[in-house]
Amino acid sequence: MTVRDGAPAPRRRRRVAVAIAWGVVVWCALWGEVTVANVLWGAVLAGATVWLVPLAPPHDHLQVRPLAVLRFAGWFVVALVRASAVVAWEVVTPDDDINEAIVAVPLSTDVPGLVTLIANTISLTPGTLTLEVRAEAPTLWVHVLHLRDVEDMRAEVEHIERMVCATFGVVPETTAATTTRHREEHSP
Repeated sequence: MTVRDGAPAPRRRRRVAVAIAWGVVVWCALWGEVTVANVLWGAVLAGATVWLVPLAPPHDHLQVRPLAVLRFAGWFVVALVRASAVVAWEVVTPDDDINEAIVAVPLSTDVPGLVTLIANTISLTPGTLTLEVRAEAPTLWVHVLHLRDVEDMRAEVEHIERMVCATFGVVPETTAATTTRHREEHSP
């Protein structure tokens, strides 16, 4: 027997049970103590949340690659420090070197979790912010504070996408021709 997300029923029940247990832990942590009332209310609220907002289907093909995780984390820390320094310098100096733009960047992957990780990585880096994510033809709309070149920005996001995909063992699905055609359709 399967349910709407395609997962076998016992596996789905296990995922729901883990989500509810996690909800109880978070609820008790928010209240600062573990009591019978907190555990019960945590279970009720977590159960209602899982019922109202069904769990996303699992992606069995995602494999975490530890070395790629370390490479991505190291790159992110360096990028975070570098971008923070640029934004801090902009704040303390009287010169106005801001060159704002909104850039459409097509993505090669359509795995929702990976697209979310890419968008969040961009937003967590000072000076950039993901404004919109389109799922149909995966595209990110990114606000850039210090734009040098549109193609450089797209290349940077593509680099992030390659690292994220490598971290989870995913090969991007679209070809360079599709990406080029998509860029032409969505270029400002």
